[in-house]
Amino acid sequence: MISKGYFIKQKFERIIRFIVDIITSNWKSYSLLFLVFFIMYAVYGDNNDIPVKLTLVLFFIGIFLISISKVRIEYRTAIFILITGIASACLSPINDIPDEPVHYQRSLFLSEGDLNLSNNSKNLLESEDFIHIDKETGLPIQKSKLRNISPSKMEIANERLTVTNAYYIFGYLPQAIGLKIGNILDISIIFSYLLGRIFNVIAYAILIFIAVKVSGKLAQIISVSSLLPMNIYLAGSYNQDALGLGIILLIFSLLEYFYQEVNKISIWKIFIYIFLCALLATIKLPFILLIFPLLFIPNKKFNIGSKKLYLIKALGIFLVVLVAIFWMKTYSEIVNVNYLNVDYLANVDAKRQVLSIINQPFVYFKVLLGEFFMRLLNPANINLFGWLSYGPTFLISYLILFLVMVVFNNANKVNVGVLERSILFIVIIGLYAGIILAMYLTWTPVGEFKVEGVQDRYVLGIIPGLLIFMTVNNKRLDNFRDFISEKIILDISLCFIYTMLLSTVFNYYNF
Repeated sequence: MISKGYFIKQKFERIIRFIVDIITSNWKSYSLLFLVFFIMYAVYGDNNDIPVKLTLVLFFIGIFLISISKVRIEYRTAIFILITGIASACLSPINDIPDEPVHYQRSLFLSEGDLNLSNNSKNLLESEDFIHIDKETGLPIQKSKLRNISPSKMEIANERLTVTNAYYIFGYLPQAIGLKIGNILDISIIFSYLLGRIFNVIAYAILIFIAVKVSGKLAQIISVSSLLPMNIYLAGSYNQDALGLGIILLIFSLLEYFYQEVNKISIWKIFIYIFLCALLATIKLPFILLIFPLLFIPNKKFNIGSKKLYLIKALGIFLVVLVAIFWMKTYSEIVNVNYLNVDYLANVDAKRQVLSIINQPFVYFKVLLGEFFMRLLNPANINLFGWLSYGPTFLISYLILFLVMVVFNNANKVNVGVLERSILFIVIIGLYAGIILAMYLTWTPVGEFKVEGVQDRYVLGIIPGLLIFMTVNNKRLDNFRDFISEKIILDISLCFIYTMLLSTVFNYYNF
């Protein structure tokens, strides 16, 4: 008769073998994660005041995430986003993400059922909660004094809401839902604030899950693009860029799907593509240019006749442009108080700036071209967090090298026509140039010989397009395809995310 002790011994041995197998198959990724902790400690750590418990918790979460195996890439990417995004939401101090104060205020405004902005301050009433939050700007959530204070029903006018006039409600829906749930549950102001951040992470994760699932052979491109440290950082905040980036990545994944599909593509997928591009007009306006590659997808890939298809494509472009014009006219009617209260912006005038460029085209073309190449060759502040005050900028060259490695790993998996690839390149250049020109017209005083206000995070939505362009039809790199496993690619992305999390920890939690 077999004893009970024998079964216990067998079970124990299976557990040991399971653990050994996990360690053996993941030792490279574990080593890389450990190296990240060591480097970040060496650069940012204070020997006398290290948050040991918090650092260990993050380390073991990283070990757990790396240990996840035999999971499809869309699930693994979504899990990475959810866990690291929520970690960032909890660790980032109050209002510490760029422009977060006004994005929080707009989300709060929406959560109370207010949809539209106004030039009349009487129509800009919202809960005085934002005053309490503002007073604790820069303070870690764990040290907040608001944990015992319930949301207030008293409303006061907030003209600062007009700073968000260029965005409609869509980019604030997840955050507003989180705040609304917090208010319904009557939890404290600070936990309601945290809930709004977490719902933004959830919305971003859902969009990316769909995008990676749709993208087919180039799933690694969408996954890696979505896991850039700044993307996760923005997702764990009130910034509406997170939803915008999620939609942009979904549009690129649909474009990848159109490139790859050999059967007849449903007309509904065309309508979804057009709808998403139109939606971007109210979230990230320059990216409406993504509607144009649709026009050059070969008609034979779709399940309707060429004449009807050309009509649908033309009407789609017309609709997106019409929405953009309507939205620009609508939001320009709301006066941004920044232009009234900030002396620096007093001399900002888009019309006069255009006339200035026309009068001296060669001079200002050089200014814009210089900014174009400076940002392209040295995008250092894409790794700057807080209000561009801290972050591992010394790792930017390694991040770029990793993206090049991802291109090699996916080289020539998809082939497209020369015209399609050329249009994609033109759109990428147009988006990049459009961002710089927009900041010169709307943020730079008239006549200045430099472009003000450009942040490298503005080009996060261009990166997936650039990676796709470099990957498709790249026969010269065909021999490098899949030289690194999909799992290692995602694990390296996770390690870069950890450089963001650890720089936050070592910058704010040495107490």
